[in-house]
Amino acid sequence: MFKERLDRIKDRITQISGRDYIPVPLSLEWVLAGLSRLYGIGVGARLWLYQKKILRQRALPCFVISIGNIVAGGTGKTPMTLYTAGLLKRSGKNRWWSAGATGEAIRKIL
Repeated sequence: MFKERLDRIKDRITQISGRDYIPVPLSLEWVLAGLSRLYGIGVGARLWLYQKKILRQRALPCFVISIGNIVAGGTGKTPMTLYTAGLLKRSGKNRWWSAGATGEAIRKIL
């Protein structure tokens, strides 16, 4: 599965640039491509563990609102989290927050 995706990416790069894609050995690009492969293997192993029910999902006894993803900044997670915190505060709902970088800003609202 991973190899197929990588081949599609290489084909697309070749199509856009008009030349074959070959990272220069020992360049940053080459190192990052290797790390990307290792990450892909890890994600595949984790998925396999869930499929074989070695790792199991757990249900929580409450509703969970998840805002965002593991993404570089600039996607609007903090403003959305602050907006949601304000809505829940005004509604009087019981709430718990687990927040990374926005934790201090949320505490000011709550």
